[in-house]
Amino acid sequence: MEKFPTNAILQSAADKMFADTNSAWSRLPWQKSGSDNPASSELFSLPAFRDLLVRELDRKEVRGSISWHSPDMVNYSMSNYMNGSFIYDFPEAQQTTNGTSMDLRWCDWIALSLSNGKHLSPYNPFAPVEKRDEALEKVKLRLRHKQE
Repeated sequence: MEKFPTNAILQSAADKMFADTNSAWSRLPWQKSGSDNPASSELFSLPAFRDLLVRELDRKEVRGSISWHSPDMVNYSMSNYMNGSFIYDFPEAQQTTNGTSMDLRWCDWIALSLSNGKHLSPYNPFAPVEKRDEALEKVKLRLRHKQE
């Protein structure tokens, strides 16, 4: 699917996998995906997968925590999922204080993953909730618009 995203047969299979709520693939995280993060993968090129991402961006439950360490390191811990760190290139105007730690909602994780996978512009999981929610609405609009 990643290699041939415009193939009609593969798009049909993706529709069944990602849109059918009875499918094990219709909600993230996927079991036994290990350290692979589908939201930062090339599955992004599939319209059905972007629909799944829009649904995931509506999930506001806290799933873990995140912290910022200057100059460019994000550490995260996701309950019953994974933890780790990665280099993240925030625009300088959005950077937060070194050592800042926050609760991490699932929707924030998805948006951060999309940004880290270079599918979207930088997302700031340390912004106030209202600002994050505004940014998430814009992300959902972009994902829907990309399908037209």
